[in-house]
Amino acid sequence: RFPDYRNAPRALSNLGRMALAAGDSERAQAVYQKLIASYPKNRMAQGARGQLNSIRMVGKAGPELQIDEWLGSGPATIEALRGKPTLVVFWATWCPHCRREMPTLEATWNRYKSQGLQVIAVTKNSRGQTTEKVREYISANGLTFPIGVDAGGQTSRAYSVQGIPAAALLDKDGVVVMRDHPTRITDEVIKKYL
Repeated sequence: RFPDYRNAPRALSNLGRMALAAGDSERAQAVYQKLIASYPKNRMAQGARGQLNSIRMVGKAGPELQIDEWLGSGPATIEALRGKPTLVVFWATWCPHCRREMPTLEATWNRYKSQGLQVIAVTKNSRGQTTEKVREYISANGLTFPIGVDAGGQTSRAYSVQGIPAAALLDKDGVVVMRDHPTRITDEVIKKYL
């Protein structure tokens, strides 16, 4: 009703986020499309484009992993993970929110790996992060799931990662069933795909 209001783009962005949180992806898509069409140069529109890309991934085959180096044993391809639900998490050692999520991810891995859940973390070296710093972080925090270094960021782009932490849950057939923040991929969601 007030398209000239300076916070209208933020209001639309918040509305889209609330629709996603409520599980209404159709409504979220409509709101994000309106935001992009009405305020194409606003920074909220850039975020909306990323959200739309994430929403549109659901129901499609998970993009291939473009990993330069596995720290720990990792799968060579998404195809190698067929038959198991897979949680792919994007993170970095310099990201405080990511560091907060890593113990939870380790606990999730330990709780469900015997039931078939595969957990993979993907990082790229940026903002001073090096592969050696990632190794040190893994050792200091006792992480046991595979972590891949995506030096060129191809995997992040393929999964429409705009910010971290981010996650994608793939079902046993390698189809993306959820692409969201890791905290939204709850035990209930994981159990549904085991």
